[in-house]
Amino acid sequence: MMPIMDPARPPSWLTYFGVPSATAAKDAIEDAGGFVMMGPHEVPGGDWIVVGIDPQGAAFGVVGPQGN
Repeated sequence: MMPIMDPARPPSWLTYFGVPSATAAKDAIEDAGGFVMMGPHEVPGGDWIVVGIDPQGAAFGVVGPQGN
């Protein structure tokens, strides 16, 4: 859980999917017509995340090792 960063935005959930490589997932998101909003970047605990938007506009995240 994270604190509310912008009081003008309502609280929400973001679904994360486990992946074997955050770097490969970033490439796959872009290749499939999605948009990467953030990442890949390392988070506490050593995993890496990418936050993206699919071609229909749904936001989601992926989490896993950095990979290649």
